[in-house]
Amino acid sequence: MVKREVRKIDWEGEQEVFINQDTGDEYRRVVGGLAWPHGGKPGYAVVVAEAFKEDPQIKNRPLWVIKEIEESNILNLLRCCQELQEPFKVQDWYGNTSDKAMMANFYHLNREAGKRDRFTFKTAPYANEPKGLAFYMPIIKKQVSINRKILHFGEGSQLPGYLAQVGPEDMLTNPAELPPIAALGYVLTYLERHKPEPSRAKKNNRGSAWAV
Repeated sequence: MVKREVRKIDWEGEQEVFINQDTGDEYRRVVGGLAWPHGGKPGYAVVVAEAFKEDPQIKNRPLWVIKEIEESNILNLLRCCQELQEPFKVQDWYGNTSDKAMMANFYHLNREAGKRDRFTFKTAPYANEPKGLAFYMPIIKKQVSINRKILHFGEGSQLPGYLAQVGPEDMLTNPAELPPIAALGYVLTYLERHKPEPSRAKKNNRGSAWAV
């Protein structure tokens, strides 16, 4: 479970922080990746949290996979994502929004849900690219590099096993054909390409503001 707090960072400014109640880890962002079921393979959803502070040794904010779901039934998969919203404070979900049939299920579920349970599903970078795996895999491999490990998998994670199955011959594969890899690629690519916004501190009379 994750709780949201607003922390005072100076006498005028505040910063949103997400705290893992089980580990005490503090996060700057919590974002989800969602890949549809495809060709008889279950769909996959993954929630990734970005550390609140940069690690000076790797010169980056560490990332943690804090939840993952595998589900063949599209409505059940979407309901699971919906149910993760509040407990994990997921800010947005990213994936392939070009599949009209799957998106129809999403719109229907969101329309029927109460305001508190609705969630946003946005297009991930290169999600609609048929050879997008060649874009996602280098980003994933960079994040899990032994020499500069940024991404950490939770206990019992299935993702390391799925990653081990991807070979050079798969590089030109449509990401949709490998839902676990696609879901992880969607969220990591978003985090890679969109750095955290500066803190929304109030400006003082001289126009300066505190930023984290």
